[in-house]
Parts: sequence; structure tokens; C-alpha cells
Amino acid sequence: MKYMLLIHQGAAPTPRSSEEWESLSDEQKAISGQYTAISETPGVSPGVQLQDPETATTVRVQGGKILATDGPFVETKEALGGYPLFEADDLDAAIVLAARIPAARMGGAIGSEVAKNFAREGARVFLTGRTVEKLNEVAEEITAAGGVAEVDARDEGSVDEHARVVAEAGGIDVSLNLVSRGDVQGIPLAEMTTADFVGAITTGITANFNTARAAARQMIEQGSGVILALNSGSAHGSPMMGNTGPADAAIDTFVRNLAAEIGPQGVRVLGLWVAGIPDTMTPERLAAVDSNMQLDEEAFQGLLDQLDGMRMLRRSPRLAEVVDMATFLVSDRCAMTGTFNLHQPHRNVPELASAGSARHTGARLRQTEPHG
Repeated sequence: MKYMLLIHQGAAPTPRSSEEWESLSDEQKAISGQYTAISETPGVSPGVQLQDPETATTVRVQGGKILATDGPFVETKEALGGYPLFEADDLDAAIVLAARIPAARMGGAIGSEVAKNFAREGARVFLTGRTVEKLNEVAEEITAAGGVAEVDARDEGSVDEHARVVAEAGGIDVSLNLVSRGDVQGIPLAEMTTADFVGAITTGITANFNTARAAARQMIEQGSGVILALNSGSAHGSPMMGNTGPADAAIDTFVRNLAAEIGPQGVRVLGLWVAGIPDTMTPERLAAVDSNMQLDEEAFQGLLDQLDGMRMLRRSPRLAEVVDMATFLVSDRCAMTGTFNLHQPHRNVPELASAGSARHTGARLRQTEPHG
């Protein structure tokens, strides 16, 4: 039986020239190598790489007349990027191969996907980060983007000024901080350097304090708002997680104390514990956090299977589920504050921190409905 594997890569541009390929980062080149490995798998007939969606022409026949219009048949951000054929004994074998396709597990980092979902729910989203190019990639997929700004969340002056600009544009209803902390894992605490240990703690709490404080000042004035933080929930004993546990603990304590102080002014502060999301994990990202984790495709798949087995529901949360939960928590249908919500925990086993880039998002959220 032959199976067609349709690769949907979104609107991300694909390098066409040798110069563009050379300009890719090491992580991007590694992902390209994974596609090459799939093409060389026995039974796979490499398909044709498709051009960008805007180059498509849709042809229809109505009343005996041929109608040709520019663009794809369906307006979608999940554009078809290619279609290899795979000859296998059964569907299960095809599913196993499809799971190896990078696009199948790289739906985007949490921050960008949350921003897109906020926009779909009617929010005007403002994106900030240290790399404008990455922000622009997300903004292009958000029709209601309020703007992008290059802001270092560790710089309180820059954060305060950005919050003022956003507030003047209509107020701040939601503040979400997902700034990468630079966690270091896989090294025993007794062997870790002071710089490695305090790095993620200092970056994480400073960035969260600056962004939450700036948002809180605006929200207190308007009498409403939600400040949301995310971490891996590793504060309660997580061996070999390096500085991740202490960094999480600092944010947990800050969230609870801030919630108690500004709750009477109508502002909610809460968090979400989540880690080990398959959609945001790649061997390269794991190695960047823990240099001991040099995994090939087979070992990486084994890790994902192990994570599934450690979950209470025997499956890991998908990125879309985490995004839906975050959207519900900041909606008017949720009345919680001062708490961290556990999304698909392990069974008394320390969480594996997800290693993905993210960004701070400010948004005005209107008529948000819960998704579960």
C-alpha cells in the first residue's frame, strides 16, 4: 500500500537558493537533515517540493468555461509544502514515519502559538522580544497584531516604556511572559558553577518581575487584567534539572505574592505548570539545555514514548491543548488567581523542561470563550 504524506509547514518560507541554505542556523540545518533522512528511508519516494502558496493557481470549470484564479483553493496558514510517497505494509507504519517529519512536531514555540490563539479570539496582540525578525514572522500570521517591539525584558526602563505605549493604544488586559531563561540541566548541583546556577534564576525572575510590574501598574489603574506565567513545575524536587527547579520556585513564589497584593484591585495573577511538550521539542533544543542529551532520531522517539508513559493519562499534552488552557485561564470565564494549574503531570516524576524559545505577549482580549 502506498501512502502520501502531506507536509504542512505553515507560511514559513523555504530556502530556494544555495545562499539561502548557507544562511540557515545550525538548528535549521539539522532539521533539514532530518527531512533528508526521511527521503532516504527504504520505501519512500521523495515527492516534489512545492513553491509558496501565493504562486498557486486554482482552476474551476463552470458552465463550460474555465475559470483560473490566483492563489490556493483554500485560504490557509497550513500551506502544503511537499508530499513524499511511502510504500508500507499498513497504516501504522506510515504513521510512525509521519511522526518523524519535523513539521509534524514543530507547531511553534508556546509564546507564538498563544499569541496566534489570542488573536483568533479577538485580541489585539503586541509582541515583544530581543529579535525583531522572529517577532515579524509571528506578526505576519496575526491579522490583529498591534505591533512588534524589540525589548529586553531584563531592562526595566524599556519594559515600562513599552507598557506605557501599549496602554495608550487601548489598555493592557493580559500579560504573558515566556522569555527564555537559559536553563542549564544535566549537571549535578555539586559540580555546577555559580554562574551557571544563578543565570536562569536571575534572568527568569528579573524578566517576570519587570513585565508583571509594568502590566500590574496599568491594570490597577483600569481595575482589571490578568498576568500569566508559565514554567515547568520543577520547584518541588527535580534532581539533575540544574537551575530549572530554583528558577521555577522563584517565579512560583513571586506569582502567589503578587496575586495577594493586587487581587483587591481586580487583577488576577496565576500560572501554568507544563513541560515536555512534544511539539516544541527537538534533539537540537534538548542538547542546547543539556549537553549530555545527544539523541539520534530513534533515541529521541524513545524519549517521547517514555514521557507518554510517565503521564497520568499516558500521553503528553499537545501544544494546542496548552494554548487552549492558557487562553481559558486569561478569559472572563475563569475566576482563579494566586494559583498554578498543572497540565498533564507526570506520576511523581520530575518534569522535563521543554526547551523552546518564547516571547512576552501583551494583549487586549475580548469575548474569550473557554476551550477546555
